[in-house]
Amino acid sequence: RIMSFIILYLVNVATCIGVIIALFEFMLSRKTNFAAYERDKKKSTIEIFRDNEKEFHEYNRIIYKRHKYNNMTYHQIVKDKEFHNMIHEYLNKLELICTGVNIGVYDIYTLERLFGDVMVRIYYQTFPYIEHLRNVRGTQIVYSEFEIVAKKMEEIDEKKDKLLNDKANLKYKLYKD
Repeated sequence: RIMSFIILYLVNVATCIGVIIALFEFMLSRKTNFAAYERDKKKSTIEIFRDNEKEFHEYNRIIYKRHKYNNMTYHQIVKDKEFHNMIHEYLNKLELICTGVNIGVYDIYTLERLFGDVMVRIYYQTFPYIEHLRNVRGTQIVYSEFEIVAKKMEEIDEKKDKLLNDKANLKYKLYKD
């Protein structure tokens, strides 16, 4: 009788140890899978940027040549059909990439490091055009994915600036105690 109790006890202990090991393995595999997912997301972001980089730089060169960093009205954009088509194509490509960011295919932090300042600037430069399209179509959905990402990138940049300033203040004691 005591022997069967000891055997039953040992079986229960072994079962508990097995469950603990299984839980540990599960948690470890989740962590590994999440890390792989995040790595793939960053890699995909770099790839989509690389695929469009030359074209985006050409778009930006043309925009800068015509408007510097100034906002562009709807009428300034549409008066030249070729320029209008370029802006339309550029915004559509950015909208597609931003949709990918918003659904988790691409990583916003990686994209912000690669192209954030330009995306935010292009958003503000083309906002009068976007706003006009929204009013004409009667919907706020026009380039809304782009708008969401541009505003998130602004927040990321502000946090990054604050972090860099805080590090500089600590390192160089810029604030007097």
